[in-house]
Amino acid sequence: MQFLYKIFLLLLLFPVFSLKAQNSQLNLSSTKSIIEYQWPLNGDDNVPQRTTFIVRPSKQVMQNRSVLDFSFGVIGTISGKHSGRVLISDDEQTIIFKPDQPFELNEVVNVQFAVPGIENFIPLSYSFRITELSEDIQRKLLYQFYENEQAEYQKISESASQIQDTIAPFQGSIHLNLPLDPVIDTVTKTAAGNIFFTATKGFPSPTSYIAAIDDTGKILIDSNIAIGCGNLKMEFDGTLTFFRQYSSPKAGIFLGRYDHVDNHMNLIDTFQCVGFFCDLHDFHLMKNGHAILVAYVPRINVDMTKIPGAPPCAKTNDTVFDAVIQELDQSKNLVMQWNSKDHFAITDATSSDVDFCNTKIDYCHINAAEIDSTDGNMIASFRHMDEVTKINWKSGETIWRWGGKHNMFTFSGPKPIDTLKFSHQHDPARLANGNITLWDNGNFRPLDTMINGKDTIVNKSFSRAVEYKLDEVDHTAKVIWDDWNVPYSVAAGNVQRLVNGNTLMSMGLVGAASPTIGSPSILEVNSNNEIVFQVSFTSNSFIYRAYRFELTPSSVRQTGTANSFGLTSIYPNPAQNQTTVSFSVKDGGMMQIDVLDVLGHTVRSVREKLSGPGAYSADLDIHNLAAGTYYCKLSEGSNAVVKMIVVQK
Repeated sequence: MQFLYKIFLLLLLFPVFSLKAQNSQLNLSSTKSIIEYQWPLNGDDNVPQRTTFIVRPSKQVMQNRSVLDFSFGVIGTISGKHSGRVLISDDEQTIIFKPDQPFELNEVVNVQFAVPGIENFIPLSYSFRITELSEDIQRKLLYQFYENEQAEYQKISESASQIQDTIAPFQGSIHLNLPLDPVIDTVTKTAAGNIFFTATKGFPSPTSYIAAIDDTGKILIDSNIAIGCGNLKMEFDGTLTFFRQYSSPKAGIFLGRYDHVDNHMNLIDTFQCVGFFCDLHDFHLMKNGHAILVAYVPRINVDMTKIPGAPPCAKTNDTVFDAVIQELDQSKNLVMQWNSKDHFAITDATSSDVDFCNTKIDYCHINAAEIDSTDGNMIASFRHMDEVTKINWKSGETIWRWGGKHNMFTFSGPKPIDTLKFSHQHDPARLANGNITLWDNGNFRPLDTMINGKDTIVNKSFSRAVEYKLDEVDHTAKVIWDDWNVPYSVAAGNVQRLVNGNTLMSMGLVGAASPTIGSPSILEVNSNNEIVFQVSFTSNSFIYRAYRFELTPSSVRQTGTANSFGLTSIYPNPAQNQTTVSFSVKDGGMMQIDVLDVLGHTVRSVREKLSGPGAYSADLDIHNLAAGTYYCKLSEGSNAVVKMIVVQK
């Protein structure tokens, strides 16, 4: 009887799906001014089994309406009718439908979204197909994806000719031999804060470390993550996030998540993509409590012979990896999704490390996704396309494409080198002045490049940190600062502009796959590009990104509890380079320590999310403060207390 029901259901739905394009176009056209965004898209053919539906109507539609005013009719051609929950996100504009059960592999799903009571509103009807890949198969394909990525880096690093191999080592460097054992000479004039990074050692069976050091080489965090981790950074609220891998090489599958922790590495929360498997390349907590994550999504049996521009060696059964960006709300509901396959062509890949003759194609390779602070849209970086793209984060449409085959910008600057496009870049970041910095890995440079009137680079790769002034109306990209007196970076890396005007750069995978001591992995330069800080790693080591944060991760919770709020002591006081602040709190929420000068200006600030009420101590870095009298202010919620501190030199 159940079999006959399914046959009847298929016959009933067949004309609906076969005419879905025509009907959906009619409905979508009729509701264009009402529906701003939806996901899944009509006609999508690689939707995850555990998907949720998003519809974002105009504010007019949402006004004075609740979840009871919206309805979803959802029918799978194999699984039948699906019940589920209708939710409204915390943005009070996005409607979400969460099915109670996952869909069947490779089935077609027909959806009808209705808003009764709106004049001339035709219900939105659309259809899509569920992926044919089980979650286990996706994990295995992703594991192969990361194996191929390592092989790519090895190939590039072995074959690349380096222009920077004559750079003299900086004498004031920290040499890190993992497990961490830094040795440091005198380093001065750095920005405030400590250096945070993740380091991986021992390919092809790596061990990873979460690490933080101060300018003296003191280890503040040294946490071993046996299987893998990456991208440690401080979020806007002073907490830390990092990617943690949970699958071992023996398992042959990929599985990871983002951990959100306090300064003591106590777990606050975890984050995963909805329907897909989270990737390490980027993660951001937004000030509204939302989170940005990225993922790689495999498609199998792609017939590359039918793709315009594919080479003669193209195959009919390729696996292609698409890039996905997701935004989750405070309840971890999916409220926005963007997929590269809906906006890019596979042949947008620009360079020889994308092998169209292979059976696994990573054509775009997303490595950054960050909300643009100027207008709330998305800026994303795609390494294998040599492109940075700006995406309308309300509709998902492309605003501009910078670099690569579809470049919309004219490159310029005071030096001939400034007309070069970036290549295999990482970490585009919007600055407070409106400019954008990025780490230009430079894996694939044009031949016979002229620099300062001399033919100094011929078929050679070189890296640089660069700051662009971007005119997004006239589409010009002018270099106003760069530093290419750095080692060649095969992969990864980032640029961070610091509060005092210095710039921190991490090289990622430096030079060959096995860099030696003396090849810098982290550099800090002043506004004149003079090196003021440097960290170098031993051979067979790799970091993804590094940051300098004004955060004191060495804060230690003391034995016992406290029933009061206050600053217990500052020792030593007077102090020269560092002092320890002891304090107690009642609530254990977000704590802040500010150092104020005699005019009341904040010259140092440390924020930390405490694990609970009690007594704590925190090391305070004051090495680059001028001698004089200052005030140390402890704040938690509405409570605040101040003590005097004297800095001596």
